Amino acid sequence: MTARMSSPTLPIGAVQLAVASVGSTDVATERVGIRHWGLATVLAAVFAVAVAPAVDPDLFWHLATGRLIVRTHHVPRVDPFSWTVPGRRWIAHEWLTEVAFHGLYRLGNWPALVLSAAVVITLGWLVVYRTARNLGARAGWSGFMMALAALSSVHTWGVRPQMLSLLLSAVAMQRLQRWHVGLSKRVPWELVPMCLLWANLHGGFIFGLVIVIIFAIGTTLETLVSLHFAPGLAIQLRGRRTVRTGRDVTAIWGLAVACTLATLVTPNGLAGLLYPFTYLGNNASTRYVGEWFAPRFSNPQFWPFALLVGLTVLALVRGRRYLGVTELGLMVPFCALGIQSVRNITLAAIICAPIVATAFTRRDDVAFEARQARLAAKRTNRANAPGARRDVTPQQATRIVGSFLGLAIVALMVFTTGDLRVGATTAAQAKTQSPAAAQWLSAHPGGHLLNHYNFGGWLISHDIRVYVDGRPDMYGDAYMDQYVRMVSMKGDWRAEMARRGIDRVLMPPANGLLKVLRKDPRWHVETADAAAVLLVQTPQANQGNRSANK
Repeated sequence: MTARMSSPTLPIGAVQLAVASVGSTDVATERVGIRHWGLATVLAAVFAVAVAPAVDPDLFWHLATGRLIVRTHHVPRVDPFSWTVPGRRWIAHEWLTEVAFHGLYRLGNWPALVLSAAVVITLGWLVVYRTARNLGARAGWSGFMMALAALSSVHTWGVRPQMLSLLLSAVAMQRLQRWHVGLSKRVPWELVPMCLLWANLHGGFIFGLVIVIIFAIGTTLETLVSLHFAPGLAIQLRGRRTVRTGRDVTAIWGLAVACTLATLVTPNGLAGLLYPFTYLGNNASTRYVGEWFAPRFSNPQFWPFALLVGLTVLALVRGRRYLGVTELGLMVPFCALGIQSVRNITLAAIICAPIVATAFTRRDDVAFEARQARLAAKRTNRANAPGARRDVTPQQATRIVGSFLGLAIVALMVFTTGDLRVGATTAAQAKTQSPAAAQWLSAHPGGHLLNHYNFGGWLISHDIRVYVDGRPDMYGDAYMDQYVRMVSMKGDWRAEMARRGIDRVLMPPANGLLKVLRKDPRWHVETADAAAVLLVQTPQANQGNRSANK
């Protein structure tokens, strides 16, 4: 059983912060050269890959939730979609993204959702590149690591809320790293409103808090070393960073506290802040949802991530002189999270790629600074020479590359226009959805349906009550265990079906439960197609089961 959640459109505040992150640079002047066009080409390729039909099974209940919020003007606190546990407490932590999904769908149907997700993904990886450059990595290594990180996580892309966490995690890293290496004199207080927004968009906000806290702990330890133990060692460990003071430590911890308090400003309050911790340990999601499994490196789709992990290990060895407590505190745990769960590969790639690029670029701090001084002198000499071509400022370079990238994206949209059409998504969805079954169930309400996990979302979008959908955290571990036993025909599955009064079963054609029930004369096929088969129990048999159950 696999489940992929859904994706987002980008609120204007996050767009402005991301644009500011992209435009930030520590290089005084840069010439527009092949590296810029190479970067634009890679980002255009990322955008092209990200433009894909919206087929995530959970997208449909996200859309239904957004529609419900807009219609009722409040965020649901109990389950409104199932017939088995109606009224059970539900923490709708992605409510703002769901409203945005609904608005985009109303505005531009499937193409609007697909296009917005592609823009979010592309912008997120561009921010990762800028983070590596701010840390001092060369353009070549920065571009290579950004491309490798994107390739490592491509299997998680889609119209899903976690795409916003991809972008916002990258922005948090970029803003904090700028301060950490001395490019900004004040801590990034703009992360406070970003965390407030993030907490209402997706549960991945918890990783934003973790990143801020790691920077606070790392800064504290490095400052203690610098002030009280071995200043020379601290400067060496911290590379190009400026020496921090007690005021800096106070400021970064103040930011951590402010960001934490900001995440409480949601309809769920403290429960919303604690919600992400429900995914820790052995639970229904980690047992049954494919993206929570550990990556199998025998599968070629995980080879790019395996290479990224290998380079991370080499960076820890090769760049140990340039990696301080903060870098170690970021790379080790987040890399471990990616190895532990497919879902966390994207986060591990965002964290590790810029630091790895830096570790492989900077062999010696003194040599690095001398090289930068030589380049600056050459630029000054060329600029002052008679008839010399003037260098381009970072702002001008950003505009030029942005224009080129815009043209490239427009061109790619022409080539990928098939994926942006409504018909493309509809055709892709038809492979996993059964319109005939949905039509029959809508015309015959009132029964007790047992549906496949991946069918829950699109059934909800048709206002059909479901047995289960992509919210295992809401249903609970015991409930999901019982569901899996019933569908796989283990234990007392027949007694459970009778106890629930199930008289309709909707499963993929190859499902084993269907094969067993089709041999039972009390069940007959109502609809069947390539996506699903709907079995319905005869009224007499169902009445007998209910009487026996009583």
